[in-house]
Amino acid sequence: MSGFWRWYDRAARADFAGTLLGYVFDWKGWITGTLGSVVTFSWAAIDGRSPLDVWVLTVVVMAALTAGVNFLIPIIEKIKGPRTDHAFLTNVSTRNVKIFIGVGSPFEIVQPSGVNRTRAVSVKIENNTDDEISDARLEIVSLDPPANGHEKLLLKGEIKLSPRKHLFIPVADYNEGTSQARVGTWIRLAIPIAPAYGGGPGNLPVKPHTFHLKFSSSEYGLFDEVACLLFVDSNHILHLKDRAVSTKLNDVSPLARFGTPN
Repeated sequence: MSGFWRWYDRAARADFAGTLLGYVFDWKGWITGTLGSVVTFSWAAIDGRSPLDVWVLTVVVMAALTAGVNFLIPIIEKIKGPRTDHAFLTNVSTRNVKIFIGVGSPFEIVQPSGVNRTRAVSVKIENNTDDEISDARLEIVSLDPPANGHEKLLLKGEIKLSPRKHLFIPVADYNEGTSQARVGTWIRLAIPIAPAYGGGPGNLPVKPHTFHLKFSSSEYGLFDEVACLLFVDSNHILHLKDRAVSTKLNDVSPLARFGTPN
């Protein structure tokens, strides 16, 4: 056996023995304490100081270092915290978490409702990030005209969206009518509150309504906001449109036909 491997074998045996000895008593603590005492008395002997003075000075220095570390850690966390949140918001809110309004399935779904036929319109929420979104909410704000005095309504809360995933959230529905049933007298918002017969915050008159959809979370704030137009056309079909896109396309026919909401 070469010299290197001989010493390596001895070190491994010593380490194993130290592990076994550690089960009996804390020999490392004893050695550390002994070495500390030796250093303290050696320092006192070299400088001609009292061992008690050296010991007290060592305790004071260690206490000051401990207090300094405990004081600096909260400050560093406060400095780092907002920067981390800001980086996340810059990455997520402004570019990669969006509300999309579209046409056709699954943005628009038509299903039988007894003898009637109901069309539901939804929006898509996309999370194109590597971060999970939790405790988020989709809200209607600035509803015009208001629903029984309500300009702000919660569509869905406690939303959880995994990284690189999307989901569809219903916004409203309307009975289009059939040969056996009449068209609806209300546009029903898909809010958690059950709609009341003859009105209530969940029921809107069959006329154009404008509002904003806001997607946000309690932790990161606002992700996205879009201006919407909700209306029923002359064929009794419910539509949800992005007002910004409609304006660019000069598609203002609902407002031109029915007038500005009041």
